[in-house]
Amino acid sequence: METEEIKLKIKKILYAKHSQPHECRKAIYLLNELKEKGIDNKYYDLTMAKILLKFNIIAEAKYFLMNMVENGYEQASTYYHLYKIDILEDNFEDAYQDLFQYKEKYQNKKVEISLPLTMLEIILDLERKNLLSFKKDYQIALTDQLYEYKFLDKTALETYHKSIIALNNRDYTELIVELQKLNAIVNEKKMPVDIEKVLLLAVKLKEKINDAYMQINNGRNNIISKLIYSSNTDEEIRSLDIRQQLIIIDKMIKQDLETATRLLEELSHKAVKYQSQILYLKNKINEERAYKELGKEQKEIYAKAITKGREQYHDNNLSAAYDYYAYGKYITNHPIFDYYIGKILYKYKNKDEAYKYFKVYIEKGGEKYLKALLYLAAIEVSNKKIKSAKKIRDLQQLIINTFNIDFEVIKVDRLIDRIIKQGRNDKGFDVHKFAVSHNLMLSEEFFDLEYNGISNDKELCKELEIIKEKYRNGRITKANKRIEQLLKENKGYYQRKNIEGIAKRKKLYINQGKNSKNY
Repeated sequence: METEEIKLKIKKILYAKHSQPHECRKAIYLLNELKEKGIDNKYYDLTMAKILLKFNIIAEAKYFLMNMVENGYEQASTYYHLYKIDILEDNFEDAYQDLFQYKEKYQNKKVEISLPLTMLEIILDLERKNLLSFKKDYQIALTDQLYEYKFLDKTALETYHKSIIALNNRDYTELIVELQKLNAIVNEKKMPVDIEKVLLLAVKLKEKINDAYMQINNGRNNIISKLIYSSNTDEEIRSLDIRQQLIIIDKMIKQDLETATRLLEELSHKAVKYQSQILYLKNKINEERAYKELGKEQKEIYAKAITKGREQYHDNNLSAAYDYYAYGKYITNHPIFDYYIGKILYKYKNKDEAYKYFKVYIEKGGEKYLKALLYLAAIEVSNKKIKSAKKIRDLQQLIINTFNIDFEVIKVDRLIDRIIKQGRNDKGFDVHKFAVSHNLMLSEEFFDLEYNGISNDKELCKELEIIKEKYRNGRITKANKRIEQLLKENKGYYQRKNIEGIAKRKKLYINQGKNSKNY
């Protein structure tokens, strides 16, 4: 067999999607045959490493790659394969160095590897520092270099860009999703791009972030307790950077309100760029102080109003819940009741009044601050006030990022984009129905989960709306009969699930009808 023919057979084994162990032996046999023909060491070592890596024989593959480096005939791909091995072995320091060497040695200096390099940089910072102090200003600029140098097609480039945006937004779950899509595109179109280890790196990055948050949550109370009860509390806290001081003050509010108030007052004069976060903490302090200043009887009424109000709310007795919250507000004048009253009004679909209460709450309260912002953004989106919704979303994200709060951020971006495309000036355009039918719910509390998966079945969607209205109007027997008829028809999985869902929630719709008459 000629040299080129042998090389072609080895190449086919290397790039085959699915390979069996016997093919590994065959490839090694063919490569050794080339060596007898006098093939150069650089080709032999690199190809042997590729074969061994293909079949997950990691230690031996690394031996051949290191042999290239030690003997001075390494090339760009040598370092790229070493980088992949280092990722598999969780050796992130060497992975960063090897990937950097790969970029330096690549003949075309504009090779694009900023995404994995930044992921590695974040991982290394997490390993070297506490999550509270590791920097948040990693930003990768979008680039068209991948497209310019024909590594990827346009669709793959767009997906790569979405991966960069996800990383810049600290959305590690989305990052993994986009890289999975990119990996599928690359595999399907047989492009010469190795995305697999970038996806693995993203998974490891998410694990590192989760581990770091867990360590902080486990150790945070001990750290704060030591700072609070230390004789040099103020000095120790002042020695921290501004963001760390804000986090400590936030956790101190419940344990030592006066110290937290004093430290925040001092910090508010220095932290000019953190005014939104300082206002948030002032609200939390005011809310805590408002509770502490209540008399014994007022505290009892406060507790009863919230407990009973929640019970009635979860039983869908909205009118009774409203009465409890309104009474709590009247007796205590505590800001928390503005939030709860706003929530009831929102459920009654009286969004203009709900907006007023949520607005009052975020000016005075802190405990439900993020949830109040969530409702405000939902109302603004419903009213097609896109800029205002984005502004609220940005404020929410700022608070979450500063204080490392575990809170599911409102996902308004996709909904906003779709509204703009649909034509936000269209007076007949119903944002609520559009969000439900396109599975773009802002929150389970805001939009029903029904119709998920049946958005194309317009007739059934209309039918289900009619059934709900029948329940609300007290025409229960007719609604039940229609449900039975629909279930007897030959419907698909999602259709049946949604019909059954309406039947399960019929008491909710009946109560909604009663409450709307009472309110």
